[in-house]
Amino acid sequence: MAHSKHTTKVFDSDLQELARIVAEMGGLAERQIAEAIEALTTRDRGRARRIVAADAIIDAIQRDIEARAVETIARRQPVAGDLRQIIGTCGLRMRSSA
Repeated sequence: MAHSKHTTKVFDSDLQELARIVAEMGGLAERQIAEAIEALTTRDRGRARRIVAADAIIDAIQRDIEARAVETIARRQPVAGDLRQIIGTCGLRMRSSA
């Protein structure tokens, strides 16, 4: 039973870290949208280019989130609700082999 509690604590910690990173990425995306609107309304091409270039940062965070989620799934082997929670939190896309 003690092992189960430890596993649950570690899994919860993994989920909290994933949620934190997702929130961080969301904040960056929100700021970029505001910046993009400002660049459009002021017709600031230089600013628009910088915003587009900064999108690579959000893409990198998304890849990190997906890698961490896959690692958590592999290490913790969650099922049912726990698995759905990881997939939902991280926005993982299930790819079909068909």
